[in-house]
Amino acid sequence: TQSRSSAASDVYKRQVGVKEQRAKDELRLVPNPATAFVRVQFGELSGEVRIDLHDATGRCVRSLTAFNGTGSVDMDLSGLAHGLHVMHVRHAGGTLTERLIVQ
Repeated sequence: TQSRSSAASDVYKRQVGVKEQRAKDELRLVPNPATAFVRVQFGELSGEVRIDLHDATGRCVRSLTAFNGTGSVDMDLSGLAHGLHVMHVRHAGGTLTERLIVQ
């Protein structure tokens, strides 16, 4: 039979592994709220990475493409309407989404 402390240790190891995997797919927008530009940080995504910023009506107002190992790009926000926008980062493994406030 397995002891309780050993079972708890196994659960802890599995949970840590899940958190480490999620960190690779994390999307961060810095700063947020933003004014002139935003740094889009998307970690270790492979292949082509498509970055689209949509306004509150769903219209794509900015678009960039990055490639293997880039990890982050800066997006110019000049001329955009103030308010809530949504950033979509599309890659081979799926899509990451985050809200951005433009001031």
